[in-house]
Amino acid sequence: MCVLVLAAAWAWGATPPVFAGDLDVLGDERGGLLHRYLMAELDSRFEQQRAEREQALRSPAALRAYQAKLKASFAAAIGGLPAKTPLNPLVTGRIDRGVYVIERVAFESRPHHHVTANFYLPKRDGPVPGVLVPCGHTQNGKASPAYQQLCMLLAQHGIAALIVDPICQGERLQVVDSGRELLPLSATTGHSLLDNGLMMLGLDAAVWELWDNVRAVDYLVIRKEVDPARIGLTGNSGGGTQSLYLMAMEPRIGPAAPSCFLCSQQSILHSPIGEQDGCQQLSGDTAGGLEHVSFAVMRAPRPTRLLAAEHDFFPIHATRESFGYLERVYQVLDEPERVDLFVAADEHGFSKPRREAAVQWMKRWLLGDDAPVVEPESEVLPDEELYVTATGQAVSHFADEQTVTDVLLGSAERLAPQRQDLWRAPRLADQQQKLTKLLGLRPVGSVSLVERGEVDHDGRRITKVLIERPHEPPVPGLLFLPSDLEAGARRPGVVYVHGDGKQADAAPAGAIDALADRGRVVLAIDVRGVGETVDLAHQNKRRYGGSSNYSAGMLSLHLGRPLLGQRVEDVLAAVEALRGVEQVDRGPIDLVGIGVGGPVALHAALLSDRVGRVSTRDAIDSFARDVVARADQYDLIDHVVPGALHWYDLPDIRRALGERYSPEAP
Repeated sequence: MCVLVLAAAWAWGATPPVFAGDLDVLGDERGGLLHRYLMAELDSRFEQQRAEREQALRSPAALRAYQAKLKASFAAAIGGLPAKTPLNPLVTGRIDRGVYVIERVAFESRPHHHVTANFYLPKRDGPVPGVLVPCGHTQNGKASPAYQQLCMLLAQHGIAALIVDPICQGERLQVVDSGRELLPLSATTGHSLLDNGLMMLGLDAAVWELWDNVRAVDYLVIRKEVDPARIGLTGNSGGGTQSLYLMAMEPRIGPAAPSCFLCSQQSILHSPIGEQDGCQQLSGDTAGGLEHVSFAVMRAPRPTRLLAAEHDFFPIHATRESFGYLERVYQVLDEPERVDLFVAADEHGFSKPRREAAVQWMKRWLLGDDAPVVEPESEVLPDEELYVTATGQAVSHFADEQTVTDVLLGSAERLAPQRQDLWRAPRLADQQQKLTKLLGLRPVGSVSLVERGEVDHDGRRITKVLIERPHEPPVPGLLFLPSDLEAGARRPGVVYVHGDGKQADAAPAGAIDALADRGRVVLAIDVRGVGETVDLAHQNKRRYGGSSNYSAGMLSLHLGRPLLGQRVEDVLAAVEALRGVEQVDRGPIDLVGIGVGGPVALHAALLSDRVGRVSTRDAIDSFARDVVARADQYDLIDHVVPGALHWYDLPDIRRALGERYSPEAP
C-alpha cells in the first residue's frame, strides 16, 4: 500500500520551496543513517540474547537445552562441512633443538590444498599430549616470535605443539591476480577479499579456517607420538577466534585457552574496532542467537581458561562480563573449577604472562601437573628456517596446489545441476521463495512518498522525495516528470537505481532527462548505502576489502539480511511509491539498474509482478565469474548473498525474466 503525500507534505496549500541546483534530500539527517539503523537492529537482538541466556541458568536441564539450541545455530551458521579426504601428510625437514625437535610438515585439508605447519615434538618416551595452536593475524604466521616461544614452552614441558599457517598468512598466501601471481596483501585484507566469494558458496573465511583446524586435529591424533585422548587448544587474537569456534564444535579438544579475543560481539561493534575482517565473524551469527560467550557455553563443562589483556583493544569489561556468565554456567553444571580467567596488565598479544598461563592450564588438564610455569629465554628462528616449502609459498611449491578461489570455483561448477533444477520453468513461485529467504527479505508493507521540495535544475523542475516505511531508513529520491506532460495525463513509470547515487545521471540532458523526454516519469533513488545514505567515513572500515560499504555490509550479514536484499526492499518500496503518483499510469513499473544497482534491479524484477522491463548497465554479470573468481577485486560486499550459488546465479535471473530483461534502458 502506498500513501501519497506529495502535495500534503507542504501544509495549507503552500507552494513547495524551490532550490537551485541542490539535489540532496536528507540534509542534516543523512549522516550515519544506515549505520544507526543497523546498530539499533543488532542491539535489539543482543538484548533478546541476554534475556535468553539468563533463562538458561534456571536449571541443569534448561542449560542443556540451551546448549543444544546454540549448537544447532552454530551448525546452521557453518552451513555444512566437507567430507574428510586423505591428509597425505609429509615432513620436509627436522630441526633439533635439544629437548625437542621441530618438524616442517604439511597436509591437505582438502584435495590439493595444503596446510603448512610446524610440529614441536618433545624427546620423551611414550605418547605425549598434543596442543593445536592457531595463529593470529601475523603476516609470517607460524614463524611469529611470540608463537614460536609458546610452542617452545609447550615442548619444553613435555607437550607436543602443532602450529598451522592460516590462509593468507605465512606460506599460505591465496589471493592471485588475473595472471596467477600472488598479491602481497595483509592477512586481514586477504581474508576479507576471499570472504566475499566464500560467502557466495555458504561459507566464510572463519569456516574455511575452522575446517583447516579440524584437519589439523586429525593430523595430531594420527601421530604415533601423540596421545589422541589428550588434545588441547590455545590461540591468540585471530587465533583466539579460531580457538573459540573449534573448541565449541570439536569433541576431541579437552582444555582450551583462547587468548585476547573473547569479549562480546556487541561490545566490539560499539568500540572503535567496529566490524572486523572476514575471519572474525560468521554470517548470520547474531540472527542465530550467537555471541562470543555462546561458543564457550556450548563446550561446558570441558576445561576453559580465558586469557585477556587489561589494556587490549578488545573491551576487557565485556571479557569480564562474559566470564561472569560462564562462572554461573559451570556452577549450574557443578564444575566450577573447570573455568578460569587470567588477565595480565599489558596490551594485546600472546605476551609472556599469557603464554605461561596457557601452558600451565594445559599441564593441569593434560598432565595432572598444576605447578607454575616460568618461561626461560629461548632463541627464535628466522622465518626461512621454519619454511615447509622450498619457495616459501604452497601455491608455487606444490605443482597441483589449489587456492581457495580454485576450490570455490570447482564447487560452483559442481552445483550447476542443482541450480539448473530450480530454474526449470515453470517454477517462478519456488524461485521467488528461495530468493526471498536467501536475501532475508521482509514484507515491504505500507509506503509513503513525502515531498521535500523542488529544485530548478537548468530549467527542469525536479521534485525531491522521501520514500518512508515503518521501522526502515528512508529512501531519498528525485522525481522527474516529462516536460510535455499535460494536466490529468498519465505516463509510464521508471525507477532508476544508480550505484553512484540518484544524482549520478541527473545532469541536464543526461540519461534521466532522456527518459523523461521520451515520456517517462522517472524516480531516481539512493538505495541504502548509496549516495546520501552511505556511511560516514569514520564508521566504515575501508582497510578490510577497501569497500565503501564494508561496515554496512558486515553489520547486515550479522543480521542475516545481506545489503543486496535490503536494497531490493528499497526498490520494491520505490515501485509501490511511484505507482501512487498521480501522473503515473497503472501499468508495470520499469527498472534501470546501473553499477551495484544492476543486480538489485534484477532481483526486484523477478520478485515483483508490478515490475515490467528491467535493464542494467556497467554491472557485474555473474556471482561466480565476478565475485568468486575475482578475489583480487575490491567493493564486492555489495553483491554478497550467502549461499546464493547453491541455488542461482545472475544469468539464471536474466533467463527467467526473458523478454522483460534488456541491456538497453526502456
